[in-house]
Amino acid sequence: MSDTRPLTFLCITTYERGQEFMRECWRRGCRVILLTAEKLKHAGWPRECLNDTLYLPDQIPITDIVKAVTHLARSHRLDRIVALDEYDMETAAMLREHLRIPAMGLTTMRYFRDKLAMRMRALDRRIRVPDFVPVVNHDDIRYYLDHVPGP
Repeated sequence: MSDTRPLTFLCITTYERGQEFMRECWRRGCRVILLTAEKLKHAGWPRECLNDTLYLPDQIPITDIVKAVTHLARSHRLDRIVALDEYDMETAAMLREHLRIPAMGLTTMRYFRDKLAMRMRALDRRIRVPDFVPVVNHDDIRYYLDHVPGP
């Protein structure tokens, strides 16, 4: 039995952005569900392209977001979870892991948000990066400041 239903994208954003992405998903025949903040209820969303919308209160704990999306997944097969803003990447990654939706999980996502982790990963892969020091150990920072010329 093949599944010929359109892909369903859950788009997450806590800012007013991503409208063109949602329109393009819709143009390509995908279903689009928007998860955003209640304060953005009257924002300029491409409502003609949205199959459903969830508005969540500000400062809602991540555990409640997971519960809300899990409840949503009971009636909608979610194929992709997309963060439309950098600040929503962690939420999207956590939801993907929780629902076992393929794509970047929390560990991988953190390399995109954490500049220190990104630099350390690049060094491990022998990619050149400017000199840096983690801002943790005072002796390491002093050594760095004494031996690396400023810009």
